[in-house]
Amino acid sequence: MAYSVAPILFEAIDAVTATASTELGSERVVGEKKYRYIYNGGGAVMSKWSPVTVLTAAAGVNTCTVSTTAGHVVRGLTTVSIPASSYGWILTNGPVTISCGSGSSSLDLGAQQVGTDGVIKTHIAAGYPIGNLNTAVVSGNTGLLWVQLP
Repeated sequence: MAYSVAPILFEAIDAVTATASTELGSERVVGEKKYRYIYNGGGAVMSKWSPVTVLTAAAGVNTCTVSTTAGHVVRGLTTVSIPASSYGWILTNGPVTISCGSGSSSLDLGAQQVGTDGVIKTHIAAGYPIGNLNTAVVSGNTGLLWVQLP
């Protein structure tokens, strides 16, 4: 059986490029975290820890944009900023520390989803969960969110 080294293993997970450096939709596991390679086809930068969603069905499942619709089905969370018309990796499964901004409402223990402003909010019945918090997070503090997306 012949073995080869996949080129994606030579690229850092935080790499952002103007041209594709590997096949769109490629997946990579690093420790407990799983990542997917996507293209930012939206007109805005995907800031660090932004939830992202499919741009349009016609563009394909790996051409994404920032998710700002409450309860959207999310493809993953950015781990670094990805400018418009650029390529990068998004987190699809695994633990991540998130913060609840000072002056913001708290996040309850359990399932979380995307809110109307594109930030993570406690899950309500009308949305799709993106992961679970291991503890409640009050304003100005952080907590561990275990992301689990298809």
